[in-house]
Amino acid sequence: MFSHYLRHAARLLAKQRLHTGINVLGLATALGLCAIIAVFIKYEHSYDAWHENLDRIYRVDRVDLNPDGSVDGHSPAHPFQLAGALERDHPDIQETVRFNDTDVVFRIDGALHQEDVLFADASFFDVFTYQSVYGDLRTSLQDPASVVLTESAADRLLGPGNPIGRSLQVRYTDSFHEVVVTAVIADPLPNTNIPFEVMMSFERLPLVYEWVAERVDSWRHSSFPVYVLLREGANLASATETIESLRVQYYPDMASRGREQGWWTGEGEPATYALIPLSDLHLRSDVPGGFVATSDPSYSWILFGIGLLILVLACINFTLLTMGKSAVRAEEIGVRKALGAGRWEIMTQFGGESLLMALLGLAGGLLLAGLLLPVANSITGSELDLLGEPGVLVVIAAVALLSGLAAGSYPALMISRHRPTEALSGRFSMGSSSAITRGLLITQFAASVALIAGALVMQAQIRFLQEQDKGYDPSNIIVVSTNGTDEFRLIRHLRDRLGPQPGVLGVSGMSLSLNRGYSSSVWMAGDVERRAFVYNVAPDLPEFLGMDMLSGRGFDSARATDSTNAVIVNEAFARDWGWTPEEAVGQLVAEYGDEPEIIGVVRDMNFRSLHEEVEPMMLTQSEGWLSHALVRASSAGTPQVLASLQEAWGEFTADAPLQYTFLDDDVALAYEEDRRWARIIGISASLAILVACMGLFGLAALTVSRRTKEIGIRKVLGASVQSVMLLVSREFAILVVVATLIGAPLAYFGLGRWLDGFAFRMDLAPWWFLAAGALVLLVAMTTVAFHSVRAAISDPVKSLRYE
Repeated sequence: MFSHYLRHAARLLAKQRLHTGINVLGLATALGLCAIIAVFIKYEHSYDAWHENLDRIYRVDRVDLNPDGSVDGHSPAHPFQLAGALERDHPDIQETVRFNDTDVVFRIDGALHQEDVLFADASFFDVFTYQSVYGDLRTSLQDPASVVLTESAADRLLGPGNPIGRSLQVRYTDSFHEVVVTAVIADPLPNTNIPFEVMMSFERLPLVYEWVAERVDSWRHSSFPVYVLLREGANLASATETIESLRVQYYPDMASRGREQGWWTGEGEPATYALIPLSDLHLRSDVPGGFVATSDPSYSWILFGIGLLILVLACINFTLLTMGKSAVRAEEIGVRKALGAGRWEIMTQFGGESLLMALLGLAGGLLLAGLLLPVANSITGSELDLLGEPGVLVVIAAVALLSGLAAGSYPALMISRHRPTEALSGRFSMGSSSAITRGLLITQFAASVALIAGALVMQAQIRFLQEQDKGYDPSNIIVVSTNGTDEFRLIRHLRDRLGPQPGVLGVSGMSLSLNRGYSSSVWMAGDVERRAFVYNVAPDLPEFLGMDMLSGRGFDSARATDSTNAVIVNEAFARDWGWTPEEAVGQLVAEYGDEPEIIGVVRDMNFRSLHEEVEPMMLTQSEGWLSHALVRASSAGTPQVLASLQEAWGEFTADAPLQYTFLDDDVALAYEEDRRWARIIGISASLAILVACMGLFGLAALTVSRRTKEIGIRKVLGASVQSVMLLVSREFAILVVVATLIGAPLAYFGLGRWLDGFAFRMDLAPWWFLAAGALVLLVAMTTVAFHSVRAAISDPVKSLRYE
């Protein structure tokens, strides 16, 4: 009997190719998307899961507080000495690890290789778990001249084979030094908060970098992330209390003196330390990322909700399409029941058809997921592997079967309950105009409106950020890494070599490219903790970038004191010290270095992401650090300038490769996460509309088939094609309007919360939601038009004969 039903279902599905295809495509789309989403969510929640001590590894953050006790912000950067103080004074801490990452140049067999190097303490492999391919990881970083490579980096740089003991030449500042390969590890998984391919000893830093050596004994400069391993059995609450007390020990009386001077009105301390679990770090959007950006966990659940919604829409479509076709199968059902078929047999027949389509949808969904996985990896920036997640495949298969059976159960129950006389006499009805059917369609349309509005607003916000006046002009600026060369001599060489060319509008330099990194200084001015982002710059940088000088003047190369004891600050810096831009000029920056004089104030510029408020900033001059040369080209002359730049670099040095980016690209990187999610929401909205239109197609077919006789009579009485189309389309248009009234407020609330994460944001205008509703209406009417036009142009004689 089962094989008979199966053969019958297969013949029927093959005969009804259009509706079968739509059902299978809808299920396949939903299941394929759910499979990718499930793998992605598991990927996001499994960062660093392979470390044996994961539950005891924490990052130390400095937490700045507001007077009401709320958190003002986190910082993972700390003084050089903090790690030693923690191990010495904190009984719950077993090990500490300091980090610093930077680009260095390796010379191997005469060839130059630019590599991103992570410097770490020798305790790194005692805290974190990695598999050794060659060498002893426990001792691999004890020598300051050691280097540890991943397996892929070793093959890429040194070729196959055991490289232990191989010597490499690495360039620090302006000279090469020898390092030795002491270990090779198996390539770690990509979902880690501490990615690296090349690791070197942290103890090497103060030996080769002057800026690090200057900070070894300083508690004022914070530059190095610190991770700790708690002892087994340590209580996190007590460990946190102990580490909080250390802040008071090394910065005593800050709170009491702050209250005396009026700049701190809170009851507790203005800043403290906190322990952030490594397992939570990737999905903590309230803290800054370390070596990779953190991810907002709400996005994962939004994505999960979208996938679930599309799966529900696919089930709704299945139900609507089955109901639509059941009307034309009334005689078949009546004949079967007249010949003795029971209700259970009818239900089994329709259930078998549903199950077969679910299996076809599952196969199509897994195939679609496999085809779309490279695209998903490109959009999400992940390395998802569907075949590597058998648990996800089992869950998706179960969801497919349950979805197919659940989606087909309502039509099966409705169809099987009718008497044979009702079906054979033409009194068979599925109640297509019922509240349930309308509610299903309104749900589909409301979800589509919300998703489309979300996609439109997110894209508009990103355009708003990109078009926002940043306080400087980043266009056509080539950012060249000085790669440890003599920066000042290089910039002079580029000025002499490129300056006379017609396509070059200027050459300058700075310590860090905007939005590519920052250096933050914290110091005590009296009893007040002051903070500022500090950029060391060439004298002409403010004019080169087009900054607006509000008061005072720029740097003057003819004045010797400008290069040693003068700074330019922004408006935020002046406000923080209680000055107007005019009052700030001539003031001394108390207790910062040799207390430089403020010679100018520039308008606030967004040197970081527009997600954040503009913070205090200082521009200084120094003979120590200009790691980036900047070349501004004319819009038409960029290719020629790049060719000349390559030639000029080769003339200057053969010890380092030329590396460059464009400043506007660096600025755009700050919004890559937002663009990524805008693309995801846009794709999801498109899929939701596609799936919703499949259900609309089924309901339109049901409506037209139910009103065949009515349409025929209207045509005989002279009704036009346009009036018939209006008759069929009107009720669907009403449903879209109702759905817009439901979906738009939901989208407005969600988008408002999303926009609150930006310091600079656009206003939500009603027309975004009207546009989303209009687009859904257009797509819906286009879909309904297929059936309404067919009904309107059909021969009324055939329509009446059909009845």
